[in-house]
This record gives sequence, structure tokens and C-alpha cells, in this order.
Amino acid sequence: MRYTGGTMTTSHLMSTATPDAPPVETPAPPATRKPQRAPAPAKADKLPEFHVLLHNDDHHDMAEVVESITVATPVNKRAAALIMLAAHFRGRAIVLTTHKELAELYRDRLRSRGLIATIEAAT
Repeated sequence: MRYTGGTMTTSHLMSTATPDAPPVETPAPPATRKPQRAPAPAKADKLPEFHVLLHNDDHHDMAEVVESITVATPVNKRAAALIMLAAHFRGRAIVLTTHKELAELYRDRLRSRGLIATIEAAT
């Protein structure tokens, strides 16, 4: 049997068919259609992104920094630990990236917990 774009045809007849019988055609299974999605918005409509940066300091212990990140931002505990270690060893680390207004909010929340945090434009 072979598929020929919409119908299934048999090249050999069944043993019960007569030699003069025409080839048997079976209909193809109905095509399944995926729902159409709305087109994505143009990139010009996208707000510019900003990084929220955590800077290393000598005043807070590591557990306190992890807890502050998880309380002040939507970052989970495991990711917060990795961010804290990156800031500890490199001097600063990206906590998250979002639009400016939300980046300012997270920066202010981190600062209210005594951490050194800034924002900068993501490039």
C-alpha cells in the first residue's frame, strides 16, 4: 500500500478479488488541524528590558542574602543561592531581567532589606 496525497491505493489486489476488479481505494484519515494562534506582537511594542543587579557586600551572611532575594523577588531559593554565590565571587550578579518599572520595584525591595542593588539596561 502506498500513500498518494489524500487517498490510499493498493497496488496488489487481495487474493479474494478477481483479476478484472478495479483497485480498491480507501479514504485517507481526516486531517487534523491545529488551532490558529494570533500573530505575535511586533518587537517595537516590546518594552526595553533592565537587569536587576545584586552587588557583593561584607555586611550580610549568605543565608540572609538568599532569604532576602526570595522574599523580595519571584526567584526561588535554589536560584537565589546561585545568584548570591555569583555576586560573592564576581562582585555582582543579575537577579532577574524585566521592564524598567518592575526592575525598579525589585531593586527597591532588595535595598529595603539592606542589600546593595542597582538596575541597568539589558543589551
